[in-house]
This record gives sequence, structure tokens and C-alpha cells, in this order.
Amino acid sequence: MKQMYEQPVEAHGHASIGHNSNGSDAASSVTQGKSVKALPPEHIAILPAIVGSVEEAIASDLTEEVEILKADGQRLPVIVRPLPGGQYEAVVRAGLVAVILEHNRRYPDDVRDVAVQVSPLSDEDAFRHAANEIAPASEASSYARGWFFNAALDHYRTAEEVAHVCRVSKAAVSKNLDVYRAVAVLGDKILVKRDVSQRAASWLMGVIGRVGDGSDAPSEDQRTTVLHALEQMPPGSATKVFAGLRASVKTSKPRRNEALLKHKGVCIGTLRPTSHGGVRIDLPNADDVPANDLATIIQEALAALRRVTLS
Repeated sequence: MKQMYEQPVEAHGHASIGHNSNGSDAASSVTQGKSVKALPPEHIAILPAIVGSVEEAIASDLTEEVEILKADGQRLPVIVRPLPGGQYEAVVRAGLVAVILEHNRRYPDDVRDVAVQVSPLSDEDAFRHAANEIAPASEASSYARGWFFNAALDHYRTAEEVAHVCRVSKAAVSKNLDVYRAVAVLGDKILVKRDVSQRAASWLMGVIGRVGDGSDAPSEDQRTTVLHALEQMPPGSATKVFAGLRASVKTSKPRRNEALLKHKGVCIGTLRPTSHGGVRIDLPNADDVPANDLATIIQEALAALRRVTLS
């Protein structure tokens, strides 16, 4: 039997876009006094700009959310706006649509509708309320916010206009866009997209350029070096990948007689003589270097060091 909803629902708290637990302050003004109705989840699309946020929010706890829904029902309505052709688009609490779809797939004998409140939101209203729901105080990552701002940029064309519509700073738009674009550059080299920080992403985009062809990169040599290092790098955590990329363009001057050890353009460590006549070798980034290659790199560095010492 499908659940039916008829009473107005008042929203409180700050939303988590994929969860059946909290409301959103942003939704209060939209839903005030509006009655709740039931719609089949198949009739509800998700605002494209927040698809990334929804996917991220339900990725880790979809099963838990389905069981909460089954046990307690839907606690708060999804805010939707009407589309041509009798369809609707979810703007606030859109993750619940995905949860109910999954619930119905798992429990075909207990099919649920989605409790919704319909509001004729303009594009500007929809983007503003969606932006509030994925604000830094929410569980959305910088990558998810970057996804949102990238979609908003396609719609509004300039970062200034996106910032105005979404009522955020231009810096917030730019920093989150850096994360979205950095993840696109990193591709399958990064294991968990949400782990990419704004600081690391802004560094990477500052090196390789924010224009697609890299024409705005400060140094073509550094850009080429970083992209080559990325190509040679195995998949890993955000921390490890960015450490390798930074090492590939290490700009600090080596100590006297210190040699930088590199493998396929990536700095993997250093070699330098000690005051006692020995040699100190540090290899912080050599875990994935084949033993034979590592031996050759060290031998060549030792030979170069001897030549410098004898000259």
C-alpha cells in the first residue's frame, strides 16, 4: 500500500541532501503553508546541478536510509517544482527520491510514493535553495559543491552571476570549481573524489591552468612535468597523489652536493654526502618504483656525486 500525505509539514534544521532525518532552513520559506501530496518516484527528476551531491550523499548509507524509510516512513517532504508534461523536478531533499526508488526495488510488496510539496520555483530560486542545502555546513564535499557550481556556470555563464544567484562569494565558487576540475584532470588516479581538498586542487589548477588548453599556465615546463608525472602515477589516495605531483616540480634548492632522485619525471627522494664520509639516501616517494629502476637511479646519482666531489 502506498503511503499518502495530506498535512502541511514544517521544516526545521539543516538538511543533508540524501537523508531522511533533517529539514532545511532554506525550505521553510518555500514550503510554508503548502499541503503535502504523494507522487510516484518515477515521475520526479532531480535538478541536474545536484545529481553529484545526491549520488555522494547516498553512496555510503543507502541501505541504512532505506531501512529507516521502511520502519519510520518519510519524515519530511521533498520540495519539487513542476515541469512541462506533468513531470516534477526535486530541488530540496532530492536524495529521498533515490532512497524511495531503491526501497521500492527491494520491497516490491511495499511500494511507496514520495511525499512532496510543489512550489513553482524559478531557475534562480531553485539554484539558490539547492546551493543553501549543500553549503559548507552540510555533509556535501567540495567536489559535490564544485559539481553544482559547474552546472550553475553552464546555466549562468559567469562566476560572478553564479555567486549572485546562489548568494555565495565568488571565491567560494572558484575554489569549489577548482576541486571539480582537478578531479576531472586526475581521473581514475584518485580513489576517493571527495577527499580532494580545495587547497590541493587550487595548487594543481594553478600549475596546469584553468583553461582547457593550459594557455593560462604560468610555466609550460611545470605544466608538462606535472601532467607527465600524473600519467606515470598509479592510482592512490588524494594525499599520496598530490604529494607525488608536488614532488615532481619541487622548487626548493638542493643542499650542497645533494642530488634529487627522480623516476619518470617524479621526484622520489634525495641523496647527499654526510659529514662522516658516508651517503644519506631519503626515499619518501619510492614505494612504487621497481627495485631494478631504483638501483639504477641511485647508482647514477652516486656516480654524479663522485664526479662533483673530484672536480
